[in-house]
Amino acid sequence: MRIRLGVAATAVALLPLSACSSGSDKPNPGALQNTAAAFQAIFLEALTAVEPGLAADPDAIAKGRSQCSVLNDGDPDGHAAAMRFSTSEHPLADEQGVAINKALQLTICPPKN
Repeated sequence: MRIRLGVAATAVALLPLSACSSGSDKPNPGALQNTAAAFQAIFLEALTAVEPGLAADPDAIAKGRSQCSVLNDGDPDGHAAAMRFSTSEHPLADEQGVAINKALQLTICPPKN
């Protein structure tokens, strides 16, 4: 799981570079939409690395966005993420919640500065 999240982190780090059009400091809206879609895809891949089957949940992205507000308030032990993403088929431990939070911070809800 660490390797997959590391690869995802590298991909995420490179994506914002493509959000600007060449020769301009203004964001290119099409590139920003592609970047958001890429972040979502990487997040779903990270969910699969945490627990196979989680990314199949049609509400996975919405749950991730909801978890962003919890991340802003703090979820150091991952308990809130584990509860939010757990299902009867895929119960999660707090350690898995921490991994989900890290994936979220690297993709669809980066930490506020």
